[in-house]
Amino acid sequence: MQNQLNKFKIDTPITLYLDNKEPKRSSKQNSYYWVYLTEIECETGNSKEDLHSLFKGKFLSNGFAECFGEKVRKVKSTTKLTKGEFVEFIYNIEVFTGITAPDTKNYGL
Repeated sequence: MQNQLNKFKIDTPITLYLDNKEPKRSSKQNSYYWVYLTEIECETGNSKEDLHSLFKGKFLSNGFAECFGEKVRKVKSTTKLTKGEFVEFIYNIEVFTGITAPDTKNYGL
């Protein structure tokens, strides 16, 4: 950041925008998640798609909306999670299922 600031002349007004955005979850994290879902599928007999729906509803639900007079659960997409939120999501699944997630080292994480 200092290199960027050095480009400006002293006493010249500048506008600085700060943003605290965390990077979105990576494609490697997503691939890892689906490997983990496959392991859970093998142990439980539930399909990966059903497990994905369950976990999103259980851990990524953020209130309700009303459409045509019906309450609809608002669920955050896993693609919108930050890397940190995604780690927490996996942890919550581990605690809920009692099934340990694979070692992240094997997936470049």
